Amino acid sequence: MNKKWLIIFFIIIFSNIILADDINIFIERTEYKQYETIIFKIFSNVDLSDEIELSQLGVYDIYNDKRSSSIVLTEINKKEYMGYIDTAYLNKGEYYFAINSVEYFKDSKLKRSNFQINFNINDNKEDVISIYPGIFYKKIDLWENPWIDFKFENKGNNTITFTPKVNDTFLLYSDGQLNLNINQEKSVRLRTKVDSINRKYIQGEFIILNYHIPILFERINFIENITPNITQSENISQPYFIDNITNLTIEDNITNLTIEDNITNLTIEDNITKNLTKRLEFENEFEEINKNITVNNDINGWISIKNSGDVLLTNITLELTDGLEKITNIDTPFIPYLEPKEIQSIFIQINSNHNIDKNYDGYLLATTPDGLEAKLPIIIMYIIEDTTIESKLNEDEPIIDQYFGCTTNEDCAEDLICEQNNCVSIKKTNWILIIIIGCILILFGFIIFFYFKSKKTYTELKK
Repeated sequence: MNKKWLIIFFIIIFSNIILADDINIFIERTEYKQYETIIFKIFSNVDLSDEIELSQLGVYDIYNDKRSSSIVLTEINKKEYMGYIDTAYLNKGEYYFAINSVEYFKDSKLKRSNFQINFNINDNKEDVISIYPGIFYKKIDLWENPWIDFKFENKGNNTITFTPKVNDTFLLYSDGQLNLNINQEKSVRLRTKVDSINRKYIQGEFIILNYHIPILFERINFIENITPNITQSENISQPYFIDNITNLTIEDNITNLTIEDNITNLTIEDNITKNLTKRLEFENEFEEINKNITVNNDINGWISIKNSGDVLLTNITLELTDGLEKITNIDTPFIPYLEPKEIQSIFIQINSNHNIDKNYDGYLLATTPDGLEAKLPIIIMYIIEDTTIESKLNEDEPIIDQYFGCTTNEDCAEDLICEQNNCVSIKKTNWILIIIIGCILILFGFIIFFYFKSKKTYTELKK
């Protein structure tokens, strides 16, 4: 009996899974280096009253203070979640990752609890690599073979050399060994071959050093067993039973399905039609943004992007081309997913920093990992303001404005006269200045007059 309890004790101590009956949290290990990526999985063994949201997640220190961290959460289904945590802002110390205020039903009662798992951050600077994304989940259609872009960054103090690996044949990597210098970032594209796999969930791992990056595809409108509807024609006198179909391929917009399995020239026309389309487009009042602005002008407003197709679109990236990013800001550079017919609003600001200095002609480009894209043309024409300062009327030199084509003074506007077939204006006389100068001269004259008069009188008295 004691041996049994000892085994249970060691399982609890050395497992990274919180052994709870209700919700389990799993992380790859309990010791991480700063800047590494923590991949987590959440499994619920009970019925949640509502889905787990990102606002319920947090990283806390041993003093129960919430620490700044970037967390990505993806819902796989109502009882399974995956995500990852960026540890760039976590210094050496002890922490725990928590799910707060989870409401669920158990024993016919509504309960609310918090769940957490502990981990440490050390100060080891060797072989430190940050990965993005830490997990990949995508809903796909039957014919899709998506590709996935990963970014790896060396955040340590030594060069890292490694060869990425995969754990399943549907994941295709052929770029070989990678070398990452200090602070260097590299992008790697992982291709897939999943169109021939007849499963609802297709799961694998991309292995980078001690990371096992989960990759999960979920088929849309998955049909477990495909049973053709055979219509007997005049050439078939007896019913045919088809068994052991090994090669069955369904493509988009196929109307004639041919099945050959040791049967000579048996053609089944069952009008199998799949009209699912993939389409992404910008929805705006105008087909493009075309504005003329000066350095002191700015433009801002809302634009909309729509999944106008029939399938879910995920991992939509928005970027500005042809230098537009210098004067343009968008509040949503990344959209995790868009349901069919769903619209996402994006706030755009142009020249908010008043730093335009030339014309711009480019696009706001939205792309998905499988190559789907939408473009919104943005044309901004830079107008140089006239900064010439008008001369004042009271300058020393006369100001003359010329207007051509006069013969008499009547042909000219007010305060203009006709000279040599040109209307000219001459600076008006400044009467106030003349009066002031005149008064000064008169006063000066009186002073001189009284001075000499008083001097003459004094001389006569002296005699």
